[in-house]
Amino acid sequence: MIRKLLVWLYMACSLFLSTGCWNHQELDELAIVMAMGIDKGEQKKYRISYQVVNPGEMVQQAPNRASPITTYEAEGDTLDEAAQNVSQKLSREIFFAHIHALVIGEEVAREGIEDLFDVVERDPEGRINFPTFVARDTKAVNVISTLSPLEKISGIDLFKKQKITEQTSALALDSSINDVINALHSAGREPTICGMRVAGDPKEAGKQENNQMTQTPSQLTINGLAIFKNGKLVGYFDGPMARGLAFIRDKVKMTVVNEKCGNKRVSIQITDSNTKLSVDMKQNKPEFTIDIRSEGVLQEVTCRGMDLNNPQTIERLQKKANETIKQEVEAAFSAAQRAKADVLGLGETLHQQKSEVWKQYQSIWPGYFPKVKVKIDVKTFIRSPGMRSNSYK
Repeated sequence: MIRKLLVWLYMACSLFLSTGCWNHQELDELAIVMAMGIDKGEQKKYRISYQVVNPGEMVQQAPNRASPITTYEAEGDTLDEAAQNVSQKLSREIFFAHIHALVIGEEVAREGIEDLFDVVERDPEGRINFPTFVARDTKAVNVISTLSPLEKISGIDLFKKQKITEQTSALALDSSINDVINALHSAGREPTICGMRVAGDPKEAGKQENNQMTQTPSQLTINGLAIFKNGKLVGYFDGPMARGLAFIRDKVKMTVVNEKCGNKRVSIQITDSNTKLSVDMKQNKPEFTIDIRSEGVLQEVTCRGMDLNNPQTIERLQKKANETIKQEVEAAFSAAQRAKADVLGLGETLHQQKSEVWKQYQSIWPGYFPKVKVKIDVKTFIRSPGMRSNSYK
């Protein structure tokens, strides 16, 4: 009896395991999209481009192999229409599950991105955890068509560049689809998106020979943060200003702060940073405090005769680092006020900490934000002088 029961149980389990996946598709039936570009069309509103993997070329080892990716383009008055027109050029079904990057052309970004993300958010099969970029001073198709010597698929190259830059220099911020959508829906924070530039000769960017040189004639590089107001691109934060915004938004994981000592430099590697935004009412008006606490180590000291065992030396370097970080934060804050774009998220802070006050300011916040007063307090702690206690004499 027990033996029969075990046989029936085995048959039942086999039945469940043999059902397979209801929407299973063979790889040789799919056009796998790794990156997507959206530009302004010449004949119609949009021109979209898909970076599609060439599966056969991914395993080829010959030096004269074909490109591992192909870019397909088409126009349409809506993104759906453009996508349908692209599909007419493919012999396989378009598959988006592995997309790694969305690149928006600068012209499209200046006209507005809200409609683009409305489409993405409505797609039940769409992913929203991959980064978005603005093609700076070029078209999106030029960005996604640029080949990379380190990654066979440049869509993956875009994805990794954003992550590495965010983690090591704080010159890029999270600009995932999800983050951009949240900012577009927020009444107290405007979106920021990483800028991406084709450095060098864009005509050489998509050639396979580009990857066979020790010095490539063109390459992709993270270039500033695109700043938006009411869903439209209004400018960029570059270099220190971009990092100042990262400090305000509490997004600094690691970065290097350089300080002068005559005509030499001291490099302080920030290894940990924490920012707290708070708001208080002063004369019935909201005033904000940006409180930054950073820790770091001395990474490079070229100043002659600097005694790193002396606590006063360390204290002096800490004060210089405080001043540098504060200047960068002030620059980002002032630029945001000039653009009348609350990319800092001060309105969001007011909403979270004083919801009743926010109700009074929500409708007038875009006009009130340029008048907001902010106090900035920075304290940097150098935890170690590194492996040497003194500079070279």
